[in-house]
Amino acid sequence: MLPLSYIYIWGLGLKLQGFALLRLTIETVNSIGLIMICKKYMDKRAYEFNETFKEVFNWEQLKHQIKLVMPILYGAYIGFAAVECTLIIVASTHDIDLLASWIINFNVLIYPYIYCMGSAQITRTDVIILIQKNKPIEAKKYAYLG
Repeated sequence: MLPLSYIYIWGLGLKLQGFALLRLTIETVNSIGLIMICKKYMDKRAYEFNETFKEVFNWEQLKHQIKLVMPILYGAYIGFAAVECTLIIVASTHDIDLLASWIINFNVLIYPYIYCMGSAQITRTDVIILIQKNKPIEAKKYAYLG
């Protein structure tokens, strides 16, 4: 994506708008890849929709679930919030070279982070599937590897 960063920011002369277009492109490619991987490897039971919307969006259960999940989301996405705040500060200087160098630095550092997050999610999914299949020893092995 580094050549794409250069093209969007300097090559086309889009500057900050080029960074927004770059992020849109990256997220679109990631989403398409995730959909393809999920369709190929995900358990087919995940596609069985046998609940009504009323059951899925039961407000009391949803409120309870949000209370449980929000601390996890805060921890997982606070790093992204810090990166975005830094981007706003760097962009407010109107220094295109500084902005471009920050974006390149961000792109280089974010890939290992996303790889590690994805590996952890895959490992957790494997452990959950093995627990559902009642294979605790194999699940423990995967949990240890994760």
